[in-house]
Amino acid sequence: RLIKIMALLIPFMYLDSVADGMLKGLGEYNRVLAYSSIDTVVSIAMIFFLLPKFGLYGYVLVIYVSSALNAVLSIGRLLKITQNRFEFLSDIVIPFSAAVFSSCSAKAIASLFDIKSIVISVLLSVLLFISFVFISKGKMYSTVKTVISLSHHSKSRVILAKKGA
Repeated sequence: RLIKIMALLIPFMYLDSVADGMLKGLGEYNRVLAYSSIDTVVSIAMIFFLLPKFGLYGYVLVIYVSSALNAVLSIGRLLKITQNRFEFLSDIVIPFSAAVFSSCSAKAIASLFDIKSIVISVLLSVLLFISFVFISKGKMYSTVKTVISLSHHSKSRVILAKKGA
């Protein structure tokens, strides 16, 4: 049961890790440190109050809040730096729908054809995800645009740093 609860944490941890890495790549070390410090203070306070009362499940809640807080702060900063707008449909709904659709479809196909290989199931899920993205008629354009603008932004910082040196 605990493994299932912790499995839902993976997307938050991934977002937290990727967003922190992107900020570091853009030279926002002080922000990453500030966000980590805020996260640590909140985590310690929550552990102090929740752990004695709820035990292990209280600690799981602390991990959820910690990962979500850091991810929200970091993504907010990334959006500000890149001057991109957050679009709920194309940034959340479409990718989430694609992930759910591809994973459920891959599971159904694997059970229908009695496929036992996890590698084949994962590849099938990835192919279905890509197909869903193309079917969505470019609704994920803003996600791709964000990644490209981050790339250009970091390159321009490197060029400016070299010119100043």
